[in-house]
Amino acid sequence: MMHFLVPVDGSENSERALCFVISLCEHCGPIGIKLLHVEARPGIVDTAAGKADAATRGVDTAPAALAAAERLLDHAGIKYLSEVRQDRGYMPGAIADYARETGCAAIVMGTRGLGSTGDVLGSIARQVVAHAGVPVTLVK
Repeated sequence: MMHFLVPVDGSENSERALCFVISLCEHCGPIGIKLLHVEARPGIVDTAAGKADAATRGVDTAPAALAAAERLLDHAGIKYLSEVRQDRGYMPGAIADYARETGCAAIVMGTRGLGSTGDVLGSIARQVVAHAGVPVTLVK
């Protein structure tokens, strides 16, 4: 069975990516889903938005982000694996490394579109595309 990695952060953007994968499962048959939440190190600033993110303020976002994604998959009756990893300084690298280490065939992720490429790609998504050794589908 083919496995897709879906990085989740609790945003509407990652939810849209997960809904896209759910629709693939409904129309194309079973796909293994691996949910990944990468926790930013304390002190990391979201430079694209120009402000500190929730992790910087000491808020543990993993439980809520994963719970929302897991509810969607449970409701759709789709099996999945969930994991939380610590960002060791480069979040896109953590996502690409996880896909490689766990044998994922593809990455499907949402994009905020706040990076240097304007409305098309966010900086994290753009860097995942550059570093991933597997196809990356971005859902806007």
